[in-house]
Amino acid sequence: MTYGHASGSTVAIGSKTVTATATDNAGLTDTCTFAVVVTDTTAPVVTCGAQSDTDTSVTISGTVTAAKQSTSSSGAKVDWSASSAADALNAVVGSIVYTADADEDGTAEVVTSGANGTTFPSGSTTVTATATDAGYPSAKTGTCQSTVVVAENVDPVVSCG
Repeated sequence: MTYGHASGSTVAIGSKTVTATATDNAGLTDTCTFAVVVTDTTAPVVTCGAQSDTDTSVTISGTVTAAKQSTSSSGAKVDWSASSAADALNAVVGSIVYTADADEDGTAEVVTSGANGTTFPSGSTTVTATATDAGYPSAKTGTCQSTVVVAENVDPVVSCG
């Protein structure tokens, strides 16, 4: 009996058809095929970056937290270090997508396809980093969350007329 793929050898993630061939002493052969399926059930692990652009601090629930000073009533443009993603099975991990409710409308939007330069409102905003692998039979997704903090310390300006 011979096989088109050696028994005990590594098979890549996915489905592979293997042909088995039997030959008797008279030289007569018969074949059959079967599928070997290797699935990827492991999501990528995403490690969140952190807000890197801070110039003040605020106290949140009794804890002093580094923050970016707001520059207008819209908040401030904030930079943060990039998140990273790894997959235990070395499946291809696509780009990391960042989402947050940066405009405070109750819906998370893609805030940037990279890690820098999004305007966030004053207060704490949760940023979710999502990475998707090329798993089989379907892609798997991993996420992590970090917080961006913008301090509202801009003094109001009143004009009397």
